[in-house]
Amino acid sequence: MRSIMALPWGLMLLVTLQIFTGSTSGTHVTSCDLCHDDAVCVKSRERGDSFINHELLSCVCSNGFVGDGLACYNIKLCSDSPCCSQGYQWSTERGCVDINECSLPDSPCAPTQVCRNTPGSFECLESSSSSRSGPSLHSVSFSCGNATCPSGMDCIGLNGTVRCVDPCQHYTGLNDHWRSTNYTSPQDIHCDRDVNWQGWYRLFLGHTSAHIPERCLAEYSCGTHAPLWLTAPHPTQPGQIVQRSVCGSWVGECCWSRTNNIHVKLCYGNYYVYKLVAPVTCALAYCAEVNGTDTVVSPTTPYPRPHTSASNQANMTAPTTPAHNSSAVEGQVRLVNGNSSCAGRVEIFHSGQWGTVCDDSWGVVDAQVVCRQLGCGRVLSAPSSAAFGPGSGPIWMDDVRCTGSESKLTQCSHQGFGSHNCGHHEDASVVCEARSQVRLVNSTSRCSGRVELYHAGQWGTVCDDGWDLRDANVVCRQLNCGPARSALSNAAFGQGTGPIWLDDLTCYGNESSITDCRHSGIGVHNCAHFEDASVICEAQPEFNSTVVPPTPPIPDLIPTTPAHNSSAVEGQVRLVNGNSSCAGRVEIFHSGQWGTVCDDSWGLSDAQVVCRQLGCGPVLSAQSNAAFGLGSGPIWLDEVNCTGSESRLTHCRHQGFGSHDCGHQEDAGVVCEVLHNSSAVEGQVRLVNGNSSCAGRVEIFHSGQWGTVCDDSWGVVDAQVVCRQLGCGRVLSAPSFAAFGPGSGPIWMDDVRCTGSESKLTQCSHQGFGSHNCGHFEDASVVCEAPPSDLTSQLVCGQFRFGVGLDITHVTSLGFNPFSGNMASNNCGRIRVHDNVVWYEVDARDGACGNTLTINRMHAIYSNILFVYPLNNTSFRTPVTVPFSCAYPLETEGSLNVAIRPFLAPADGLSGLAAKAQTFMYLFNSSDYSGHYPPGEVSLPVGSPLYVGFYVALLDISFAVVLEDCYATPTSNPNSMRHYFIQNKCPTDRQQVSVTENGSSLWAYFTALLFLPQEHYQNVFLHCSVSLCNMKHSSCAPHCGSRTYRSVTNSEVLKPLTIGPIIWESPQRAENIH
Repeated sequence: MRSIMALPWGLMLLVTLQIFTGSTSGTHVTSCDLCHDDAVCVKSRERGDSFINHELLSCVCSNGFVGDGLACYNIKLCSDSPCCSQGYQWSTERGCVDINECSLPDSPCAPTQVCRNTPGSFECLESSSSSRSGPSLHSVSFSCGNATCPSGMDCIGLNGTVRCVDPCQHYTGLNDHWRSTNYTSPQDIHCDRDVNWQGWYRLFLGHTSAHIPERCLAEYSCGTHAPLWLTAPHPTQPGQIVQRSVCGSWVGECCWSRTNNIHVKLCYGNYYVYKLVAPVTCALAYCAEVNGTDTVVSPTTPYPRPHTSASNQANMTAPTTPAHNSSAVEGQVRLVNGNSSCAGRVEIFHSGQWGTVCDDSWGVVDAQVVCRQLGCGRVLSAPSSAAFGPGSGPIWMDDVRCTGSESKLTQCSHQGFGSHNCGHHEDASVVCEARSQVRLVNSTSRCSGRVELYHAGQWGTVCDDGWDLRDANVVCRQLNCGPARSALSNAAFGQGTGPIWLDDLTCYGNESSITDCRHSGIGVHNCAHFEDASVICEAQPEFNSTVVPPTPPIPDLIPTTPAHNSSAVEGQVRLVNGNSSCAGRVEIFHSGQWGTVCDDSWGLSDAQVVCRQLGCGPVLSAQSNAAFGLGSGPIWLDEVNCTGSESRLTHCRHQGFGSHDCGHQEDAGVVCEVLHNSSAVEGQVRLVNGNSSCAGRVEIFHSGQWGTVCDDSWGVVDAQVVCRQLGCGRVLSAPSFAAFGPGSGPIWMDDVRCTGSESKLTQCSHQGFGSHNCGHFEDASVVCEAPPSDLTSQLVCGQFRFGVGLDITHVTSLGFNPFSGNMASNNCGRIRVHDNVVWYEVDARDGACGNTLTINRMHAIYSNILFVYPLNNTSFRTPVTVPFSCAYPLETEGSLNVAIRPFLAPADGLSGLAAKAQTFMYLFNSSDYSGHYPPGEVSLPVGSPLYVGFYVALLDISFAVVLEDCYATPTSNPNSMRHYFIQNKCPTDRQQVSVTENGSSLWAYFTALLFLPQEHYQNVFLHCSVSLCNMKHSSCAPHCGSRTYRSVTNSEVLKPLTIGPIIWESPQRAENIH
């Protein structure tokens, strides 16, 4: 059986499902190569809602044997003599089965321990005093000889002696750059199956401690095919060892490969160590990533010394503590080597030099003084024994004894500076509670603005679901800004960027930090940034650096939105320097700042979009060369190319924000028609500055002029009347506080009160036209549900997968949830977000996520439908459908005999054409096809066998490569004089040609002997013409038992491929070489 290591798709041979029914029922596999020699490979078809809906293979033991098909046991032999390893027992129905030691009458574990069965063995688990370590409520204990190691220790061999030790102090550093989740190179593939894993490991990326990700990862990341990730969170309680399951992501399945369990421990110093095991197949590898909670080990900080050495081990031994510091003051303290300024090794500044504190008598009372002095929260722990690594330099304090009321560590009693009997292995440490950091941005005052929370090294926003004054009061108190005046929603201070950290927040109002309130979980939400929560606090004190927590020292940390403008929203446009709001220099709001548009390619179609977005009349002219004066600040857009039908300028094609080759002398301008009574009628309403005509700021036409509506008493009942008057769908929200930007001109209506049955807004009661006590920062807005026909999308047909893209802002403005989509098969496929577009991707494979495949003479066509659901879908409503199809060229010379199948109609949907499948032809240097010659000339002795392989890069493994004709020519022209090896799918001479594989996979192989053509030593070129055959609909392997029988599969012939030249060496030259 040929080795699978030469296959790029070797991963597809992994066992995916094992079934036991009380008797031998076999194991599902993706290749018959995995079956035991005494097993047969059975074909079946899988039905239902599974991810892959195609022919399945199962390994089943032959008659006279029992087992799972991967291992089969001779019933007679094993009944007479032992066949099973230790920890397994013989079963006449199932072969060797695991012994459940935990079910024996005498438990192998101590009475206080919990026994957990493992394959061939068992584990003794100790109950944890806290459930903070995640899903597992038990820590793992390890046996060592006749004893059981204490909690948090493992039985490790050191200097020839096996004993219980702390893996946090005895591990191997694993520092491979390719393990990073950002490393995606399909050509550089690594496999951890072949690593001799022994003991414990700590992951590094450069100088930073890393950890295994806790989320599904994209295939081909982390320098491997199927990256491995943890299926449950890391432990959060130091000192205990827990067990975690690891999965590998592949072909769209997050847990396509489930490897053996690993062990994890959280160490003091906030880093993890892992007891890793080898995956079951290749190519799988453990991933590593870094976030704001991982420990940065600077070049001046050593890694704790590991117990073994390895080629990839991190070895750094520079001193931890700089000798002098000119800015520190006497008695100042700091915490070093932790994940924040509130955790680490204690160091104190004395006599111009930093030094450490000995852990003799060190406890939580002493540690609390350090936390207080540093302005951190309450003490969490007081680790000893250099838990954050040994320092260097002087040891300033020993036998420290604090009462707990001191404000500085120097006020506590101690032996005297420099008086001690310690070494740096006894350096004291502290872990304090770091208070959650919150800020208010995009306002002129630090006590009002959009709420942002600092977590995991990054600022993010808070969703307004359930947001009220009680939540706002907590924020104001946390910032020392007095009570809250208002709790604003709908991104009243502009939309943020980056993560949304909190949603469904529920505070009682007396919490000291916003993170103390109930919420859905950090990073768990169903919101977009147009729902960012904001606060206005009553007190407006001057900025005081002791009140607002500083931003942690993360390099190049950028706030989500600079506070340059407190009212404009992302993508808003305005016309400046003209004689009305409908004429002037075009400016657009982006990343918190107004900027201009370059006039390159600027024309009437582009200007019309600006006029429409501003609610003005038709475009009159598109001005260039800074006709309305030079702007300042950034030039946001260049090479704008609109079709004229877009509702917003950002929907038009352009170079990308900030990408241009212009100066302000090229600023674009627009002149639109100002709508007076020439077109608008009394009482007409419109929605301005939204993504469509059904969302935006409410404006009403009165006395020949457009004006706004004040948000006093404004609600969804009033908004529903506007939606009805405009012919839009039901109301989705009634934003206030100028959520779509402040208007200009008169404020026509205030205190509007509708019953909900009115057909026009003017029929609702109000104060009277022009009677109000408002400003434009209180302009009312409406978001109505738009007709489904406005849901536009994009389609990309890639070689291995295709994707449908939805513009998040546009789809949301139409009342649909851009993240709610699913294919014909629910909860299937992968989702990613890029440049404000959410992409739904599915593999180019028949049956994947409900794909249907139809084949004609020229193309293989995959079709599917994307279903998108409305926002706030509290009752049953039919989703919008986006049909799409991708056609993949086959360059056929024949036709496929395809059975009629139910067709997923792509009518009026998206369609795209993909590139041709990539084909590769190789000349291998050995009979196992494990290595091939590089492109170019190859010199071989006469009579040498030629090992030839052909591969077609397709993800759909229902296709097979069939060798049609393979031949040699004296030139690179395939139409010159031919010497055939394979013709009409079969060998021409079985004494000189052997077909190894043909018509059974995306690979095909043959071996041939070639002697001198035409009695001359001249170059030889090899050519192969192959076809693609669908194995689901016909038998693709040629039948060549007789020259009169030929395979009649209707397969698709591809363009021939050529390799060479091959230079034949004369016998004399060959003898000289050897």
